[in-house]
Parts: sequence; C-alpha cells; structure tokens
Amino acid sequence: MLPSVATPALRRITPWLILATMTACDNVRWGGAEVHLLPPPARDTVPSDTLASATDSARLATADLPRDPVLFIGRYRDGSASLVPLGEWTSLGLQALPAYAEAPDFDRRWAERQLLVGTELVLIAGGARVGTMRIDEVAPATDWCEPRLQVTGSAVVESGAAQDGRVLGFLFPEGDDGRLSGEAYRSPAHTYPQRVAGIDLAIEAVAQLRADWPESMVNSRKDMQSVPLASGGESAIAATFVFRDSLAAVPPRAPGSYGLMIVGEADNSDWRTTYTWYRVA
Repeated sequence: MLPSVATPALRRITPWLILATMTACDNVRWGGAEVHLLPPPARDTVPSDTLASATDSARLATADLPRDPVLFIGRYRDGSASLVPLGEWTSLGLQALPAYAEAPDFDRRWAERQLLVGTELVLIAGGARVGTMRIDEVAPATDWCEPRLQVTGSAVVESGAAQDGRVLGFLFPEGDDGRLSGEAYRSPAHTYPQRVAGIDLAIEAVAQLRADWPESMVNSRKDMQSVPLASGGESAIAATFVFRDSLAAVPPRAPGSYGLMIVGEADNSDWRTTYTWYRVA
C-alpha cells in the first residue's frame, strides 16, 4: 500500500495490487525467413495512418526515461531486497513503463542512467516509509511472464516492517523531494470481521460475474491485506481468490480457472466493494 499522500487515489492504484493467476509465456522458435526486394510504393499511395504509425513507433523506440517517481514491488529478507518496477507515478496516477515490444532499448538506457549501483530507493510498508535500499545489481526478472528488470541490493528497514517481508519501493529520478509522508508504521494485520467481510464481498462478486463457484470460498482465498487509509478509521481490505489455480506464473491447472480480486471499504456498519478485478485463464 502507498503512504497517505497517495491514498486518495486508491481506485486508480488497485489494479497493480493484484496478485492473480497468470498464464505461461509462449515459447517462440525462429524458423528462418525469405527476403524479397520490392520497389517502394508511390508517395501518394502511402496511407496517412501508416505514416502516423511509423512516427509513433519511432517515438516509442526512444521513449523518455522516467521523470516522476517509479513504483516498485518486491520482498525484503535478511538485510536485502529484490524489487521489480510497476510503473511511473505521475499526476494522472500510475502509468505503465514502455513495454519491450514498444521500446526495446528502454530498459538498457534506464539501467545505464537511473538504475546505477548505489542508487537509493525509499521502502514503503503498511502505508509508511520504513527504510531504504541501495541497488547492488540490475538483472532481468526470472519469474515474470513479460520482460521486466529486477533490482537487488542491501536494505535497512524498521524491525516491525521486516517481519512482514513485502515492501514497495519508490525511485526518485531527481532525488527524494519529501513527497512521502512520515507516518509511523502500522502492521497491516487483518481482523476476523475484515476476513468475513472479504468472503461476503467475494460471494457477491462471483454471483454478479456468474463465475463458477469454488467448493470453498475460504480455501480459494489465497491472499488478503488490510489497507490503512489516510482518513483514519476502519482500514480497507484487499482479497485475492483463485479457482482451480494458484498465484504463480505457470500454466492454468484446469480449463475455466480464474483469478478474482476485490477491494472493499467500510461504510458505517457495513462493507461495500470499491473495486473488482476478474480474469479467466
């Protein structure tokens, strides 16, 4: 979860909170090619949309490096952390970084100019700043379906936050300008009423989506987080459920398997769903 300065944007940031079923990447085998030289088309026969597409491709191939903070997600363990980037945090919310297919040179230029050894990331847990990480190594992530970079390095975090293991990280291309709050760390441990609310909201979602019913909604819940809000009061909840599958980048275990995530907020004495994500494998 993010520090309080970003919490009002909860509905914009929930998609990247998702831990849901992913299908395996397709293996690509190069089988050779035949090349034929043909004369270019006459200038007046080239459609305007083709020229626009070529211009867009050239722009993406030299995509600008991030100017706003970049949000990372990962884990902390025994004095070190490994994080992968989620996107650039702009005034419009979280924006995706250029994909490899769009800008094959982006990751290399980004690593050479902004992900240098010794660069420091601010670590976040429980909605608060809990420590820092210094980059020691940049390498391709091994457990993501699409190409992603992973930064690994030594980290120092508060003792309470270290027990949770999961952390977010912010990289400020122009240095930490103090936009992150200095709130004290609060453990995101969820309560029994929150767990019950998560199950109830998931049941409502499955019925509305007309998805297949799991044998046990409790057993299909694979992850749940309590999300403290800057406004205080009852924390929001985020729960992830899977049907005939697991939270891993592997082929689905059975046809029709799916992932479901719900985010709910307390509304007086009741709970209401504020975000639903559903994907069939």
